[in-house]
Amino acid sequence: AIDVFVFGLAWWLGLYLLARNPAKPLLVRAGMGLLCFALALGAATLGRAAGAGAPALWLARAHWLLVFLPALLWAGALLALLPDEWAGRARLERLWRVAVLPAGVALATLAASGAQPTTAALPGVRYLLAALATLLPLAFALAQVLRFRRAIRPHNQAGLLIGVGLFFGLGV
Repeated sequence: AIDVFVFGLAWWLGLYLLARNPAKPLLVRAGMGLLCFALALGAATLGRAAGAGAPALWLARAHWLLVFLPALLWAGALLALLPDEWAGRARLERLWRVAVLPAGVALATLAASGAQPTTAALPGVRYLLAALATLLPLAFALAQVLRFRRAIRPHNQAGLLIGVGLFFGLGV
């Protein structure tokens, strides 16, 4: 029941953010991250119910691919929170779009290719590489936002820190 509730909440919030303003990269990335989070949760729940066989294997691989994507997308959302006037923001955004996101997706796909429905975790090295490739950009983006939090209007700082903490916690 909890899985279904969390899935519904994450799915609704992700769609809400996407529909609110599709032109804002912050909302698109945060919304897509929530949708991937909900889909990962749904794939895990359905995979447990599927037992063994081809559907269970497909759901396990989909789950392990989707479990890495929210952290990558939320790292991009955090970069969109950096002040527009900071010269390094455009360079970091481009680096995220051109290198970090594709490399993270490629490593997550590689890690997911080894997923088995009978094991609770992925085997060793591929999983660790994918985890590092997704969590390091998220940690870096978090550090950048915290570094520039004084440039953000004071009444928005508490909400910003709560949102950043939520993204980081869900990503981990």
